[in-house]
Amino acid sequence: MAPETDEWSFNEVSLSLVLVTYRITGGAGSSRHASLWDVSGAVPMIRYHQGTLIRSDDVERISVDRPEIVCICGSARFLPQMRDVNRDLTLSGVIVLAPGEAEGVVSVEQKTVLDALHLRKIDLADRVLVVNPGGYIGESAGREIAYARAAGKAVSFTDPA
Repeated sequence: MAPETDEWSFNEVSLSLVLVTYRITGGAGSSRHASLWDVSGAVPMIRYHQGTLIRSDDVERISVDRPEIVCICGSARFLPQMRDVNRDLTLSGVIVLAPGEAEGVVSVEQKTVLDALHLRKIDLADRVLVVNPGGYIGESAGREIAYARAAGKAVSFTDPA
């Protein structure tokens, strides 16, 4: 069987960067791919590519032996709502991975570290829950959603809008 591609997604990360995600199936198995394209010049250039094998045992990772792991994403402006969701999920028996919090002003370097750390939390999660009152999705949350989908994670929203 010849490999086929599907689940294509194109997400503008900035004016000059586009995140392209897709799945390859067939042949020896399946994999998910994410590429970051620089579209600022006359010819688009790939700046980053990652392919992740979808193991057959990943299809049903959640078992009765381990609680579900959910990573909360959303704008920092919704921190109180994210804390409420964290509490409610935890009390229902879910392991919650929440965004890091810091008091006061966060430097550019600290934000970079927090953003990268949150992507690793998405890697650990079974699914992602986006806290988005009013349907609001900010730039960082948009990147996290694209990353989660590229990694094959289920993504849901508190306000599907």
